[in-house]
Amino acid sequence: MPPLEGLFTAVAAFQQNYGQIHPYLTVGLCIAGTIMNLVTVLVLTRPSMRSPVNVLLCAVACCDILVEVSYLIFVLHFLLASADRCEPSDFSWCWAVFMMFHAHASVIFHAASIWMLVVMAQLRVLTIRRRFQRELPTSIGNDHYNNLTKTTQPPPIFNNEPIVYTVRPHESDCMNLKLFGQTEFYL
Repeated sequence: MPPLEGLFTAVAAFQQNYGQIHPYLTVGLCIAGTIMNLVTVLVLTRPSMRSPVNVLLCAVACCDILVEVSYLIFVLHFLLASADRCEPSDFSWCWAVFMMFHAHASVIFHAASIWMLVVMAQLRVLTIRRRFQRELPTSIGNDHYNNLTKTTQPPPIFNNEPIVYTVRPHESDCMNLKLFGQTEFYL
């Protein structure tokens, strides 16, 4: 096995350098993404643009807006405003509640947008399949509806495990918090 110290050194140097500019890039990307998704919602909600696929695209844009706004608040507060100081007001109960909301919302809305894209792909497959059949049915039919349901429903049902944590201060250091849940995490 070849020595990997050079690779580890290069990755550590990249992490150190990129870590300094990451919060600023994130702010720019979140602002640009939010504006572009708002424009997408405005365009797709016009009466002439209403269709099932555009409704799903609009819902994806709304989910992305929520994720981007949550990340923007997180980065502005935790990575830029209070990164170098340790004041109790920076890590209050309200910010802990926001952190739990951010952790859950970013995963939930991102997963929802991915599953809406899966639904759109399934709709495309069903539409193309129906178009190339010899007999054009008047509706998609129960078989296609059942296939769509089987494709999109198992993940939300099987991933119905609640993720609940309690935030409690541990010692006097404001950066040393324990999150108690199924597993212990240390910040």
